[in-house]
Amino acid sequence: MSSVEITSAAKLHAALTAPDAETRLGTLEAVVADPKTALTFGLHADRDLIDVLLHQARSTPVAAEWLTLVNALAVFSDPRVVAFFTCVLAEHCEPSVLFLASDYLATRRARIPRATLEQLLLQNDSPARARATAPLMMGIGVRTPAERLRVALLCEGAGKAPPFANAIDAYLAELRGPFVHDARSSHRMTTQRPPSSPIGLRSTTRRRSG
Repeated sequence: MSSVEITSAAKLHAALTAPDAETRLGTLEAVVADPKTALTFGLHADRDLIDVLLHQARSTPVAAEWLTLVNALAVFSDPRVVAFFTCVLAEHCEPSVLFLASDYLATRRARIPRATLEQLLLQNDSPARARATAPLMMGIGVRTPAERLRVALLCEGAGKAPPFANAIDAYLAELRGPFVHDARSSHRMTTQRPPSSPIGLRSTTRRRSG
């Protein structure tokens, strides 16, 4: 699987936790290239490949290696990985990582508690977190005016925002939040009257005979 010959779970785990970064990263590349084979090595010391990857991701201080581990985890469909990416969505700050987590959770059709998604969607501390969460909330269906409005503001294809009269509190909250410009635009669109049709005029001039 890598320049180090790996024939067992013990050797795979040793390569993933080797002292030198070259061996670790080379092994990770091999895992991503052939995840099924990597999983077939099974358990060593009551841990499998995913256990090791999760441990490394939670313990490495090197940002570049952490991102490589995250990309390696993203090739696996596993409840432990779903939990990991749910935590990433809730806690990480980098927009690209937040959208990576959102894409993984959407692709795997992960079952995330509605209350968790609602909290991440409606918080105002991280606009990127709200944007990354919006497609997931749209996927399970919005219920409240606040959810419907924010998803409409942040997601293409989410449909029209609710009329201002039906979501006054939600609009007022958005007008005080990070998406104020989007909310103002939506408010104008939902409250403006359609242009009146011009009345056609008919000529009453009679054609002269002869």
